[in-house]
Amino acid sequence: MKLKEIFEAYVDLNREYVLYVNEIINKNFEGYSEEEIMKNLIKGKEKFQELMNEVDKIEAEEEDGLYLKDVKYGIVDGLFLAIDLYNFYYSKQLERFKMRGVNYIRKGRVTSFF
Repeated sequence: MKLKEIFEAYVDLNREYVLYVNEIINKNFEGYSEEEIMKNLIKGKEKFQELMNEVDKIEAEEEDGLYLKDVKYGIVDGLFLAIDLYNFYYSKQLERFKMRGVNYIRKGRVTSFF
């Protein structure tokens, strides 16, 4: 994959993941089975990891106006979020899950203005 393709895949994945996390937080996890949430959290984590594996293959520091380090940072940030949310949900720390999710969502909204 080219850096631009990886970046576009990251943007799509991050948007979908944030929408899902925001939805389950807003509904206070009601209407979702524990199995469904765990399955989606694992799936999100795996997808971020796949993108990380792809971006690690890129050798160019810059491509089509995108910088490798910036794309890596975004993917790593998403991967850390996915890992944290999985661990918080798995260990039944739902308030920490909510706090971590809301902070990430808020950070994304602030940075999108710039």
